[in-house]
Amino acid sequence: MSISNTLTSIIPKILARMLPTLRNQCVMPGLVYRGYAPEATQKGGVITIPLPASQTVGDVTPEVYGPSTSNKSISSVSLTLNKWRDTNFGLTDKEMTQIDADANFVPGQMGEAMASLADDVNEYVESLYVGIYGYSGTAGTTPFQTNARPLTGARKALNAQKCPNFDRYCVLDNDAAEEVLNLGSFADASQTGQNDVKIEGRMGRKYGFDMYEDNAIPTHTAGTDGGAATINSATVEPVGETTIKLKAVGGTLALLEGDIITIAGDTQTYVVDADVTITSGNTGDCVISPGLKVATTGDEAITIKGDHVVNLAFNRMAFALASAPTMNRILKQAGAKIYSIADPITGLVIEAEIIRQHKQVVFELSILYGAVLLQAARACRVAG
Repeated sequence: MSISNTLTSIIPKILARMLPTLRNQCVMPGLVYRGYAPEATQKGGVITIPLPASQTVGDVTPEVYGPSTSNKSISSVSLTLNKWRDTNFGLTDKEMTQIDADANFVPGQMGEAMASLADDVNEYVESLYVGIYGYSGTAGTTPFQTNARPLTGARKALNAQKCPNFDRYCVLDNDAAEEVLNLGSFADASQTGQNDVKIEGRMGRKYGFDMYEDNAIPTHTAGTDGGAATINSATVEPVGETTIKLKAVGGTLALLEGDIITIAGDTQTYVVDADVTITSGNTGDCVISPGLKVATTGDEAITIKGDHVVNLAFNRMAFALASAPTMNRILKQAGAKIYSIADPITGLVIEAEIIRQHKQVVFELSILYGAVLLQAARACRVAG
């Protein structure tokens, strides 16, 4: 077989055979919002995503002119294609020949290369949890060991956050998934009417969530009170306030972005939006989300949730992901062999640049992508 004459026909086969690995490894990209056309761009390209404004309802009053919609404040979120990641592998002439002849042949290194890119995307999407304030479960304790309350708690939190009750997913780490599979209310056919859990190991759909397992679930390392500080709300703050003043008494307080805090007398959980350090006896501003649900009186105790695995329960519109081919027309015109494939399942565009070396063909695989936490109110942590 002449590699130079048949390379063009083999490349689509190679890219297609890597897609099952991509889909198997990429859990999150298949579950988040991806409503963007993969137009060619370059690293740093920005997509502006409008967010709906709240609506009011009033009495109908007949008038000469209809009501104006210009007074609605439409906000937006910017999604930047800031991740351009690549890896490479080589195929010998023998392997190329076997790929062309055997529809089931997938060289091991080829699968590993695609898996590494898939993991990179998955981990990045899940790292966006730092803006999520919804919280269920117990920090440092694997959920579902005795009951389904962590999931029903997440359902309650999402309902309170006015999250739509459709397109809901729950993604768990391996430990939490194991507990789910051993939980009678989830696994026993006598209670669920399904055999999939014990026969196929599928968690299925529970309490309105499609359940998934993922190896890339992050762990949040929480800030500390130095082991001695008593944290108090230092001033009176109104409902809706997002910058609250805290006071550290007896030790240094170090809150980190992504920390979850609670305020005495308020059932809402809040996320810290930026690092803050307050030395003993002093006060400092802390930016939180959402805005205060209950006004403070100036002496409430503040509690930090500890280190926790960030399993996630969310609606599809909580996150947005975009991937696009790069602007490589000039390179192609110069003779570079660059191919791309857009996967409809994950929404990722995989590019392969082919380089012929000594007795082998080197594939440079790359993905240009970006993701953003679109609406924090549509997500909840299921702490472990």
